[in-house]
Amino acid sequence: MFDVNKLKTAGGAGYVTGRAPHKAIALLAMARLQKDGQLDPERVDLMSRSLREAYNELWSKLGYARSSNAAQPLFHLISDGVYELKSSERPKTLKALADREGPVKLSVELRQAMQDGKLAGQILSSQFFSADQVAALKAALQMQ
Repeated sequence: MFDVNKLKTAGGAGYVTGRAPHKAIALLAMARLQKDGQLDPERVDLMSRSLREAYNELWSKLGYARSSNAAQPLFHLISDGVYELKSSERPKTLKALADREGPVKLSVELRQAMQDGKLAGQILSSQFFSADQVAALKAALQMQ
């Protein structure tokens, strides 16, 4: 089973919960696109405009003054085993990863959580967000 609380994240006084939420937002963006039929968990284009736009929209709901670039968390999810990669050599950038791998396949555990419709709920009940942020993200994701 996929455990969002095991994501390797940076801490920081600048974040409401003390944990950087970038990877959690990237996963929420994927879950949203998959739910809307715009993302195939077995062929994820990490450079797609729709993925970047979904990430940016969700990030904007958190209320941080600083913007965020979707490429960073999407790239760093490699270290969490989120992608099934063809090569064991770690690329240096998201573009290099996309150029080498093409569309990536999400891990079995992550695909299962997406298929079950539980991923967004797991992320929102994790320790990445304050209650106000959870409410804003639920509204953006049209969740109860």
